[in-house]
Amino acid sequence: MANYQNLGLTYNRDTLFIGSHLGSDSSVVPLWVAPCKCELISIKLLNGAAIAAHTENYGTLTITNELTDASGTTALTSDTTKTVAVTALVERTLTLTSTAANKIVQRGEVLSATWTEAGTGADLTNASIIIEWAPQANK
Repeated sequence: MANYQNLGLTYNRDTLFIGSHLGSDSSVVPLWVAPCKCELISIKLLNGAAIAAHTENYGTLTITNELTDASGTTALTSDTTKTVAVTALVERTLTLTSTAANKIVQRGEVLSATWTEAGTGADLTNASIIIEWAPQANK
């Protein structure tokens, strides 16, 4: 975990390597456990290979808050390569939920990642997910 307070910023940045994933498997990957009550600032995808945009053959990355007991179903982001390509080794900022309350994650809640594909969509290759977050009061 990187903490950027010494740069005048008040957020943390965690880079989580998730490896390569076949969209046809659509497996759920445990990603991150909130260390305290925090607000999600951004979630980014960093992939080791380019993924072309395609309206029929595309991938979808969904980040879900699983809560502390795996009962959660709230998607924090669900981004596709339907209209926007992924450039190899360049961070792609994913669109977070617009519901402010869903951006607050309680201590111990688990975020998961799922990559699925439509048609013959591309796979993730040596991918990382980057989570930027800020601690909240009442930790």
